[in-house]
Amino acid sequence: MSDPVKTREWCCCAGSDQAFVADCGHTQGVEFTLLRCGICGRHWMSLWFVATSSGIYSSVDDKALTQLLNLPEGRKGRRLLETMYDL
Repeated sequence: MSDPVKTREWCCCAGSDQAFVADCGHTQGVEFTLLRCGICGRHWMSLWFVATSSGIYSSVDDKALTQLLNLPEGRKGRRLLETMYDL
């Protein structure tokens, strides 16, 4: 992912609902959920850290969105998430 924005807050449109897009699985103790802003349509990845019960959001560009929507199952998918998010 090229220069992702990482923040603890949902931050593109004030008062927006998060629309669930896809459960991208988990790896290295991190749960990945792809979301979309209900106002502007921007995509975000929610990264939930199981060990600390905390999470952050990372913006998703068009190239990464395509990869995430076509994420291979199993080990290949986990390795792609690890590469994309520097785990």
